Amino acid sequence: MPIILALADRTGLGEGSRGRIALAPAEGLGTNDLSASILPNLIMTSAAKHAYGVKFASLTYLLLHAPILGLLKGVIIATFL
Repeated sequence: MPIILALADRTGLGEGSRGRIALAPAEGLGTNDLSASILPNLIMTSAAKHAYGVKFASLTYLLLHAPILGLLKGVIIATFL
């Protein structure tokens, strides 16, 4: 958040401006996007597969979580910006 506020100061977005206010939810929602939430799980499942021979269905996980992690967050960001 301090980096986002410094960016707002640098670009001339003063306290209380719509652009500065919009940066807060955009930063909060944008940092936990689809790739950040799926990649660690893929790393863990790959490690389990090689260590223990367990197979996981990544496509099932993606189909279950992509609507919430990707699409719904995109709609929320677009709505509030």
